[in-house]
Amino acid sequence: MGHKVNYIPGWDCHGLPIELKALQKAQTKGETTGNWENFSSLDIRKKAEDLALTNIKIQKKVFKQWGLLTNWNNYYLTMNPSYVIKEIELFKKLYDKGYIFQAYMPVHFSPSSKTSLAESELEYNNDHESPSLYLALPLCHDESHLLLKNWTNRPPIYLCIWTTTPWTLPGNTAISINEDKDYTLVLTKLKEKEAILVWMSDRIKELPFILNSSYSIITQVKGRTLKGLNYFHPIYSKLCPVICSQNVSSNKGTGLVHTAPAHGKEDFIVALELGIPTDVQLVDDNGHYKEEAGEHLRGKSVLEEGNEEVIKLLGRNDLNQCKSSSIILNLGTIVHSYPYDWRTKKPTIIRASMQWFFDVRKVKKKVEKALKKVSIHPEKSRLQFISLLAKRPYWCLSRQRVWGVPIPVFYDSESGEPLIESQFIEHLSALIEKEGADVWWKYSEEELLPAEYVKKLMSEGKSLPKKGTDILDIWFDSGSSWYCVMDGKKSDVYLEGQDQISGWFQSSMLTSVACTGEAPFKSLVLHGFTIDEHHRKMSKSLKNVFDPVLITEGGKDLKASPAFGTDVLRFSIIFLFCIYQWYGSHLVIFASSMWWTVRSDFTKDIHFGMDIMQVCEAEILALRNSFSFFIGNLHNFDSDALLPYRSLRVYDQYVLSLIDPFLKNVWKLYEEFNYSEAAREIYNFIVEQIGNTHLNTAKDILYFEKEDDIRRKSVQSTIYYFLPYLIKSLEPILPYLCEEVKSHYYKISKNVEDVTNPPSEWNEFESKICENILNIKKDFDVKWKEMNEDSLKEGKAVDTKKSKVHISVGKNLESNLKVFQSSAKDSCSDLCSLLLVSEVTLDFDHKIPDDFQLNILEAEERFCERCRKHLDCDELCDRCERVISDVL
Repeated sequence: MGHKVNYIPGWDCHGLPIELKALQKAQTKGETTGNWENFSSLDIRKKAEDLALTNIKIQKKVFKQWGLLTNWNNYYLTMNPSYVIKEIELFKKLYDKGYIFQAYMPVHFSPSSKTSLAESELEYNNDHESPSLYLALPLCHDESHLLLKNWTNRPPIYLCIWTTTPWTLPGNTAISINEDKDYTLVLTKLKEKEAILVWMSDRIKELPFILNSSYSIITQVKGRTLKGLNYFHPIYSKLCPVICSQNVSSNKGTGLVHTAPAHGKEDFIVALELGIPTDVQLVDDNGHYKEEAGEHLRGKSVLEEGNEEVIKLLGRNDLNQCKSSSIILNLGTIVHSYPYDWRTKKPTIIRASMQWFFDVRKVKKKVEKALKKVSIHPEKSRLQFISLLAKRPYWCLSRQRVWGVPIPVFYDSESGEPLIESQFIEHLSALIEKEGADVWWKYSEEELLPAEYVKKLMSEGKSLPKKGTDILDIWFDSGSSWYCVMDGKKSDVYLEGQDQISGWFQSSMLTSVACTGEAPFKSLVLHGFTIDEHHRKMSKSLKNVFDPVLITEGGKDLKASPAFGTDVLRFSIIFLFCIYQWYGSHLVIFASSMWWTVRSDFTKDIHFGMDIMQVCEAEILALRNSFSFFIGNLHNFDSDALLPYRSLRVYDQYVLSLIDPFLKNVWKLYEEFNYSEAAREIYNFIVEQIGNTHLNTAKDILYFEKEDDIRRKSVQSTIYYFLPYLIKSLEPILPYLCEEVKSHYYKISKNVEDVTNPPSEWNEFESKICENILNIKKDFDVKWKEMNEDSLKEGKAVDTKKSKVHISVGKNLESNLKVFQSSAKDSCSDLCSLLLVSEVTLDFDHKIPDDFQLNILEAEERFCERCRKHLDCDELCDRCERVISDVL
């Protein structure tokens, strides 16, 4: 379209996947036995960096092969010092504005990755199995009278809870109830002893299935009656309170909720509001129980033997020996949805720790306002964006790894308070610019802090602050690209997968709106995923990904793994960021895509397989054959002999009149990101409408008329005129094919300037002239197929040239038909070529009720050995005799 496109390619270089892959590589070489403990932080960073650079080199080479046009010497890496410096600068700006803070709070934690995770780094396994534990916790003996005032010999009273995470029971600090709900007290037997259980009335129907024994209802109380009572902890001999929370529902469990602030976000908030301790943290950074958990649990993995050991401890409790012991009412398993680490594909836990957060609550309304100015395709994704944002109060920024951008924070040696000063950032940036981000791990605090600041503290006899050990979430890396690469300029388009609504799209939006008040992009384009034959998303972790190079170049066995070429699979690059600059107010985006991508609706998940690739290959072959036909018929054509538009055959003028509406429709579809419809429109127009319909009717002229025949030159001129526009419509999708076609076309054409809009005179053609003739063509096709139905069903080839046509013409069509055939009978007229028959006889009978009546007759004469028309001839028809004699 003549507009400049400024696309800067780049790579996200940090993150756990690269660390894990580097570890696997080190294991293969025998450098480690299975963990990073053998390496220093700098060793890990060096190995991860080397791995990243190796893969960038490979990917860049393949991207070039796929025809992705950009300046490949100008690309960004998130590990480049310039990018890291800008990212740290953005962190400081957001901190100063109050959007970033540090707090002790429960977050998702991956024991397999040994780091905290954000919501966007989770995937949910619907087939996860967990223990299903119903547990009775004894109420404090001295408080039982508050529930049963009229009983003199009261059996022990138990508060009943349900949990699928027994490992969190050591961290229990309270039981939450809903003060507005009713709770039922029932009398039953536990281990042959009478006991009273407290259960939410709305959930009492579940009780028989849990107890597997009879019970009787004693009384019913309001939830607020339970508030303030105390019960004995399930593991340790201490009392814990009953508290009220509106989060307690009647949808599941017992209506009394085990509350562990260190392992539940809602639990944490409730405990914080009520002043209940939130720092009961018995799980370490490896997902194992700490020393404080007790000798039975110490060192055990909470998700493995830890769960089992907790259940054993509960099972040891004996009602006869200790009135403060908890009792297992029911133990089974449950299959449910559970969060997994999306990289390691292993289950996560929720664990409270000191982390850095972005306060999403402060910017939500601004983001929603900014989103109204953003064009989103498909539009339905807008609600999903807003919905996911509404559910997210915080974004955990800190990670406990080393391969990433360091959080540039020092901590006061006495108070532990974080210190983030401009002078610290400036000094650190200067070091990074000179030596790279490794300086954070390479140098001591004395070297990382400004010399004047160090000198001042030492003169005052104070200790230097300690540097932090956390890195930034990689979504902060990619979410900073608008600032680090674009320098705050707004991009026209961000293109990524649907999952980036909670990832890159959201992190970019949050950081940009918080910093500037504006979205970093004008448009969002979301695509689906490639799915395998089992309808699973293709993923490296699932090992169900097709190697694109295998598709383009083929495998060792080309019969089993044929080479389809780049244009068949011109891979849809997931742009880390797409920058399109425009000299105006709108944008046409030519996304790098493959025929396989564009022929389907890219906003949905697309099935991928060899069968589909073969269909794509056949369609591209049809396009290639059409262009081959066009170019082949320009052989020896001299552009100096080009006929002016007004000198072309009427039918050729009609063909050219179709070009402008076709192009406008294609560009409109491109602008709307409707690539599947654009591909369909292009294919149908080039292969079906122009190739198989219009130019197929010109084959008789092109192949059998004299080389310098005026009608032949008219068809050639028409091809010469429309070919650049067809190429241009297809170039965004199949550049290599179009480049090959252009290389042949420009050998003929003396004018190699890029085409824009077709000449206006092409649109001035009176199309009704040809539309009437095309109605005759349609009528002929229907009747001819009916006549040859049996042969066509049997797959026999039937040539239309075996037919002759008699047309009775009404007064309304007389002038139109005479344009295509001036004589009453002709075998070489444009009308004959259009119908692809041997001869057409016109009868201008003005008395017929319709505009025309068409009859098909079988041609019984011998066919011409050259043009294959059935005419009254020996070897060659009159036309072919004349052409041959002129040549000889």
